[in-house]
Amino acid sequence: MPSSNITCRGERKSDGQMSEISDAVTRNVSFLTEAPKPVLTLQPEPSQIFRGETVTLTCDKQGEGWAYRLQCGDTAHTSEEKEFKMTVQLRQICRCQGCRGSHCSEWSDAVTLTVFERPKAVVRVQPDGRVFRGQTVTLTCDIQETDVTSWNYTWNKDDSLIHESQSQEYRISSVNESHTGNYSCRGRETDGSRYSHTSDEVTLMLSDKCELPACAASKNHIVYMRKALIVCAPSAK
Repeated sequence: MPSSNITCRGERKSDGQMSEISDAVTRNVSFLTEAPKPVLTLQPEPSQIFRGETVTLTCDKQGEGWAYRLQCGDTAHTSEEKEFKMTVQLRQICRCQGCRGSHCSEWSDAVTLTVFERPKAVVRVQPDGRVFRGQTVTLTCDIQETDVTSWNYTWNKDDSLIHESQSQEYRISSVNESHTGNYSCRGRETDGSRYSHTSDEVTLMLSDKCELPACAASKNHIVYMRKALIVCAPSAK
């Protein structure tokens, strides 16, 4: 490591008289070498980021003592920590750099945050016609237009959680009065952070009389009509 001897002297402004030269002070001098530029990474790493999702951007820079600067679009963030958490609403291009005092590294390669609308689950019902009391109704939670390959599905009845599994089907066997209510579903990515919007509700309701035209042929069945499952029971006479 190179070294140098440092001295100083003073000059009086009024008459230009010079002081004696100070004793020398030896200092070791190190020269800053340009370190590799930082690497900006995104977690989680989906090809689709849903609007409103929180992601973590990490600015990796060799060495200690760096402060970090993240630039996403027109917005800048600074931190002593290399991780930045942010909620994504719009498509953005992000870069980062490390700084020590006034010395900053070059910018990292860009990471593009591409934002997609969060998908909405849809409840499908089988059978979609008449089902006699005591038979089985299958509700299917369908989520499309996404690159998510595996979902965990949650089912709610009257806003209370009733079932959760990796199967998108929820079966109601031996349908009776206790199954009446409003059913909805939502998906959350398995081993991930993404989730869908909750579906519209499908209503399973009990009727004492078969007043709808679809009930005329039988007095004990279920009719699926306009997002409602109607259980028809014989009139108590």
